Amino acid sequence: MTAKEYLRQYEEAERRVKRLRKEYEEQQDMIDAIRSASDFDGMPRSRSGGKSSVEDKVLRLANKAAKLKEAELEAIELRQEVFDVINAVTGAEGEVLCERYINLKRWEEIAVDMNYSWSGIHKLHRSALHLVAEIISA
Repeated sequence: MTAKEYLRQYEEAERRVKRLRKEYEEQQDMIDAIRSASDFDGMPRSRSGGKSSVEDKVLRLANKAAKLKEAELEAIELRQEVFDVINAVTGAEGEVLCERYINLKRWEEIAVDMNYSWSGIHKLHRSALHLVAEIISA
């Protein structure tokens, strides 16, 4: 695993959490809509009360909630692991790594915040990646 791949683990975990959270919220909205429609539609119900569809969706939602919680915990662990490596890098190199891989800022924002040119921030990043490679290989 390269230094960049190592550092990007947290970003990928955060994307997964966001995707799962969005799916969870969409399923929750769907269940709420089904419940409110079935409460007031005045249609006759089957012997089971017509709940099997809602119950299935609720079970899927509970499963999605468990996956979301697992992904959130994984993201927290990865963030701490990546943060520990970044903290071992001092100076401007450490700062650029923190801004990019922990705060998930774009290159333009980092360059402006740190008062570097576009090419200067990339040179600094390249130098920082060499330092991270040494740390993770040790």
